[in-house]
Amino acid sequence: MSTGSKKKELSLKVAEARQRDIGRKIARVDSIGMKELELSPGDLIEITGRRSTVAIVWPPYKEDDGQGIIRIDGEIRRNAGTSVGEYVRISKTTAKPATKIVLAPFEPLPFVGDFGRIVRGQLLNMPVAKGDIIVVPVLGMGVELKVSSTNPSPIVMVTEGTVVEISTTPAKRIEEVSE
Repeated sequence: MSTGSKKKELSLKVAEARQRDIGRKIARVDSIGMKELELSPGDLIEITGRRSTVAIVWPPYKEDDGQGIIRIDGEIRRNAGTSVGEYVRISKTTAKPATKIVLAPFEPLPFVGDFGRIVRGQLLNMPVAKGDIIVVPVLGMGVELKVSSTNPSPIVMVTEGTVVEISTTPAKRIEEVSE
């Protein structure tokens, strides 16, 4: 084993997620790519376009296998800073259980109550990355929240024990930031 070796990466073309995968943080990856990166269904991958995010890897649909594509939904595409038809780099990653995540709304929230508990319920057993924008359904509306901090690391898994704090300071909306 060489130390400090570069992590294995793969470049895949982005395709639209199927309806049943939307909102579930699922990335369907070509079986060749899964073998190359030594991925098993349920493993986490880091997806990098103009930004980086995290998703749960699942096997491809039969008709997609061998096509060199990754099927991801709009939320994952937005968090990775990519679009359908573009290429992203993927690599295997891990997430530590989150002790705490802080989420910031883009506008002051129009309701009170234990919103953090509701959000934790929505994100339970999901990976999140610092900087991600997540959409939480509340009272029939999708409330957008930005992950402003994660503890202990930039990629974490939300668990029953995670403290989910909702910041009272709205996040700044930064659209397509070029490097």
